[in-house]
Amino acid sequence: MSEINLSSLDPRYGAHIDKAVRAIENGNPTYAIDVCSAFLHKHPKCLEVRKILRMAHHRLPKSRRGIIPKINSTFFYLIKRLRGWFLLKHPERAMSLAEELLRSNPHDIIAYRFLARAALCMELFETAIFAYESINTQIPDDKRNLLDLGNTYFMGKHYEEALSIGTQLLKINPSDGEAKLLLKRASVAHSIEKGVGKMT
Repeated sequence: MSEINLSSLDPRYGAHIDKAVRAIENGNPTYAIDVCSAFLHKHPKCLEVRKILRMAHHRLPKSRRGIIPKINSTFFYLIKRLRGWFLLKHPERAMSLAEELLRSNPHDIIAYRFLARAALCMELFETAIFAYESINTQIPDDKRNLLDLGNTYFMGKHYEEALSIGTQLLKINPSDGEAKLLLKRASVAHSIEKGVGKMT
């Protein structure tokens, strides 16, 4: 399973998303959020629209971003702890739930993690990378997120990026066994990829 492109769907969807982008540019992110959210409810694999949705979230006035981030995070923590099975059985619904909370707080780190885990359950590696990268922009030195991001880069066959993350982690802690494993796996895969490229 992988992400889908907006261009591969009914052209009418593209027209709606174009209107959503123009709405953001014209200072009406709420309209864009409604359009993109409805679209993603039907097509959760479209990362292109998810990125537009996030842009709209960030354009909301702070006074309209909803509940306090701490409450948001606590709620998501409880969901994650008490209903972890929900991810495996209903990953698409889990992604929708993550987006609802990100609408209230576009900076909710735990919501991004929930989105990433749901995406991984569907093997939507690019979407998971997007979620982990969003966390990384807020807490760039968080070791757990760096490792999750590096491993997801590896699963998505972004071997150079995975190597970079592994190297970064080993600079922080040279004895980090998980970082060493990531670096080793990414190095081997990258070498094989380059070798195959030379033969073709």
